[in-house]
Amino acid sequence: MTPKWVSDLTEQVAKDEGKETLPIIKWRHQRHFASKYTSGTTYESGKIVLTTGTSVLDQKLVLLHELSHWLVGGKEHHSLLFWDKAFELYRKHKIPMMYALKREKNYKKKSIKAYKKNLLRHQADLAIMRAEVCDMGSAKTNGADAKLQGQNNNMNSESHKVKSFQSKGGEERCIQEQL
Repeated sequence: MTPKWVSDLTEQVAKDEGKETLPIIKWRHQRHFASKYTSGTTYESGKIVLTTGTSVLDQKLVLLHELSHWLVGGKEHHSLLFWDKAFELYRKHKIPMMYALKREKNYKKKSIKAYKKNLLRHQADLAIMRAEVCDMGSAKTNGADAKLQGQNNNMNSESHKVKSFQSKGGEERCIQEQL
């Protein structure tokens, strides 16, 4: 039986991507030996078969990997377009990026290129969230927006600082942080 979280995640991905139909998910448990790793296959018919390992994180990663195949179509297989979609979903659905890279780097160098591209997006998202938390309740931004613009344009620059939120001993405060 397919777990509820798998159905919920599949529905959310389909909705976010504007898909009106859902793939058919076949959820199988490994029978002979227990591995932490999950494997999967996506068929042209829209059917996704997952053979689950013991790691829920790996189950989620492989589900998102197979949903990426479903979204971009079978002709893309492990193309750069596919890897961009896969790492976008990993980032959006909170798969640790280093874990995703570790699992996916065995496929092709294209997965590493997409990982790096999405890591930069993830860093930019974090900087924006930090600034938004610090600016909550304050009409004055002290230039955080301008600094974020610079940060988004040049992610490798060490010169930009943005506000960040820190909770220390129950006390909430904003601090300046070097990115």
